Amino acid sequence: MGLGAVRFLEKLSTTEDFLLTVAEVLTSQLDTSLSATRRNENSCWAYRKRLNSSYAIRTTQILPHERLLEQPAIEQNPPLLSC
Repeated sequence: MGLGAVRFLEKLSTTEDFLLTVAEVLTSQLDTSLSATRRNENSCWAYRKRLNSSYAIRTTQILPHERLLEQPAIEQNPPLLSC
């Protein structure tokens, strides 16, 4: 919970009115923080999905090059010597 004013309270006549107002504010902030948590979870899930997709694409791009590296090198013809 952040610090600061949420609502201006006029001079209250009873403690009961004050406690009801405090309960309303706390309840509304709890709902707000829960929805923020859900949004954060959704964005993390979407980021993870994009990351996995990108990883799959990169893996398919790298595999052919790894196979080329595993093959023995082709011997080159020795340079021709001129006499």
